[in-house]
Amino acid sequence: PPPMQRESFAMTDVTPLLKQKLLHQESVVVDLEDVEPQVPLSTAGRLAAGQRAHRLLDRSAKFCQSTGRMRVKRRIPRDALSVYVADWYHTLANKNTSYLMVVVFLVYFTAVMFYACLYFAVSPSCDLHLSFIDALFLSMETIATIGYGAPDNSFSFNECGHAFVVLYAQYMTGISLDACFLGIMLARFARPTRRAASVVVSDKAVMNKIDGQYHLMFQVAELRKHQLLECHVRCYTVRHCRNDKGQVALFQSHFMRLQHPNDEWGGMLLLALPTMVVHRMDAWSPLFPPQSGPRKHGQHLANSFRFPEVLQRALDTEAGTRGHPDGIPGTDEYAAAVRANKVDNAGNLLDVDEEAIKAYWRDCRLEVVVIVEGIDSLTSCNTQKRHSFTCDDIVWHHGFASCIEEEPDGHCFVDFTRFHKVVPLNFTEERENFPPVISVA
Repeated sequence: PPPMQRESFAMTDVTPLLKQKLLHQESVVVDLEDVEPQVPLSTAGRLAAGQRAHRLLDRSAKFCQSTGRMRVKRRIPRDALSVYVADWYHTLANKNTSYLMVVVFLVYFTAVMFYACLYFAVSPSCDLHLSFIDALFLSMETIATIGYGAPDNSFSFNECGHAFVVLYAQYMTGISLDACFLGIMLARFARPTRRAASVVVSDKAVMNKIDGQYHLMFQVAELRKHQLLECHVRCYTVRHCRNDKGQVALFQSHFMRLQHPNDEWGGMLLLALPTMVVHRMDAWSPLFPPQSGPRKHGQHLANSFRFPEVLQRALDTEAGTRGHPDGIPGTDEYAAAVRANKVDNAGNLLDVDEEAIKAYWRDCRLEVVVIVEGIDSLTSCNTQKRHSFTCDDIVWHHGFASCIEEEPDGHCFVDFTRFHKVVPLNFTEERENFPPVISVA
């Protein structure tokens, strides 16, 4: 078969340790012997030894959580700035509260001053004899609908039509400003981003070996007793990528298939109790180095992945929802395909080298972004919780300590002081010997 080329979106600068590890492991990773040296990423994309990984998503909130702010700066062309002006309502609603209050004060002050000048201008023709201060008070009373309290003919402004036009114009301006700014302030106070603060994600993610395959796991729960409706979760991997020609693509996002909760069923969550989210690292997992170029003998769409093919899961073949194109497991044909492919026909990885995977994660600045969404039952607004794990936040061969107990009266008690705690597991333990610190549905 023709030699494999370097992956289209793959490792940045392959370290000697990583290359040595990947050359000898039996997995979906391609051979690197025939690959010419690649141009490394810029120094901004690489991590020095012992340096902690930079975050795309902040971790500045309490309880080891994220405020949801993406550390992304933007350079916008001048001709695109008109989008912000055209959608002025959302532009103002997304500003911080102090900025918005200043804008409200200036707009109302400008309106009062403008109509005060109009009242002062029509005063001689209507024989009102208003000073400018009188015009200011009249303008303020009109836009605020305070009322004039005048029993004589001054209430009708001496039946002057000019004054009526100005009063009516200011009245319409006032109710229009009230509608706009009250709507913006209500949207600010009821914005769902604050509601997402009570949805918590574990500080660490754990990588464990279950039935011979590696699984990334983390916990999600709700602090409030009032639960979100239609909660679901999805995950992405953000990493630096590079093609065969050495062209660098920074911060590329890749979707992650979830095994629990099943993403084919929408990834639905019950946040009243801490729920484990599980992703299996198989041939389609963005946690594993991708590949490109012609496939080896025995490799095909059903057991290997090349961007931009459709993501699949090894679990689907094992569950019988996707067939084995090279035969039934246990037959000679299937065994021959596994030997030639260096990955089983379901897409499971064989003999994964942990140190090589860890080196790849640091080299490509990998970060797992978690998004939990739901509907607030009080405001019927969609809310979104954002969280992320860098390579420094993923702990191998650990499990989450149990934070759920049963009280004497039979009630469930969730101890969130133990929500982030992880405990080491025996590396040789298989799934049937796992201690109860791992939540399994």
